[in-house]
Amino acid sequence: MSVAKTTKAVEETPSTVSRFVIEGKPYEIDVDPSKLTWGEVGDMEIEFDCAIDDIDLNTTRATAFFAYLAKRRKEPSTTLDDIKALPIDAIEAQEDGPERPTVVP
Repeated sequence: MSVAKTTKAVEETPSTVSRFVIEGKPYEIDVDPSKLTWGEVGDMEIEFDCAIDDIDLNTTRATAFFAYLAKRRKEPSTTLDDIKALPIDAIEAQEDGPERPTVVP
């Protein structure tokens, strides 16, 4: 594959990185399932009571969960309840990332 074709393929690949500002601090997470840990996927399946493929990612609940995972990676003491307790305007999805996290199969 030529350099031009490789560059074009990279440019056409949708980003799976979600960026958030949580209480004024930036966080990001790659929501491609292959980039999540086994524990993160397991936690998500427990929280949503279904397999990851069956989770509706276009919900506020899913956005809050990905914000939680992103913050927990930098600050391991963060809990999902910490995120749930924040006012809506304390979590901002960044415009250069997907508005809602999307999982690419």
